[in-house]
Amino acid sequence: MNRFILVMLLLICIGAEQVQGQKALAKCLSTCGESILKCALGCAPTGMPQLAKCILKCGVANFSCMEKCVGSPVRPPPPPPPPSPPLLPVH
Repeated sequence: MNRFILVMLLLICIGAEQVQGQKALAKCLSTCGESILKCALGCAPTGMPQLAKCILKCGVANFSCMEKCVGSPVRPPPPPPPPSPPLLPVH
């Protein structure tokens, strides 16, 4: 649980740094970060069987909140394309 909170704080800091100068967006994303932390802390008393589901719901709500801030869907980046096969020399 502590690692989860630390990761979320790190992501919030990175996100806030990237949007420096865009105060409204930074404030909105910061509010999302606060909300997910409160949500995750609220999951702690649920116990292990329900904890993962509760935290997952917090994450879904966080992405929804961030989408409202930026006005477009927030999705993880796609995986990189597979490497191209090497070119064979022509003789």
